[in-house]
Amino acid sequence: MMVQLTIENARKRIANSQSKMAMLLGMSTTSYRKYENYQLSFRYDKALQFSALTGVPFGSINFLGKSTNSSYNNQSVQVA
Repeated sequence: MMVQLTIENARKRIANSQSKMAMLLGMSTTSYRKYENYQLSFRYDKALQFSALTGVPFGSINFLGKSTNSSYNNQSVQVA
């Protein structure tokens, strides 16, 4: 199972502040903070740019803010 970093943890790996990351992405700190808190979702091009800036592979960052592993109980899964 692959563990994905949050946007915040990916940023912190390169020790950038929210304001510095916002500047590098061409947005306000307020806007960036909303992405980091998952109030907004990155467009694909900005997500790719963020990945490149942090050096964290795109697939290793959780851009959606929810668990990427679905949880099922045995009763909810039926074999076809």
